[in-house]
Amino acid sequence: MSHRRSLARAILWILATIGLFSTVFFVCSVSHLGDASERPRVTAARARLANLQAVLELYRLDMGHYPTTDQGLRALLCGPSGETIRGSFPALGYLRIESLQDPWANDFLYRSPGTEHPDAYDLWSLGADSAPGGTGTDSDLKASFEP
Repeated sequence: MSHRRSLARAILWILATIGLFSTVFFVCSVSHLGDASERPRVTAARARLANLQAVLELYRLDMGHYPTTDQGLRALLCGPSGETIRGSFPALGYLRIESLQDPWANDFLYRSPGTEHPDAYDLWSLGADSAPGGTGTDSDLKASFEP
């Protein structure tokens, strides 16, 4: 009888070990899949940031300056109120309103003059977690400037 109990305990020990390793493997796999599923959104957010930078340059050429923080990115839709347009500001604006949001449906953040770029502006997304800071796909995405 003791031989059967020893064998049963050994089998239970093996099953528990397999269960533990399976659980650890599953948790690790799911966390990596979560990061992988956000990567296309991160890529899309970077592309939208680059597009907004190009549109901000067109705005600067038409208006002679970037939109102020108070005017925000909405000035790209309909132009700033109360200002004379120097160039050929498009009647329908430079882009559609959904272009002002990141792939997580949060508005891009804009500050002009910028803290990091005082001669221009700061433009960023809070990333997948919609909170400042973060790591990996949760980290903030900032517009890059070429010197």
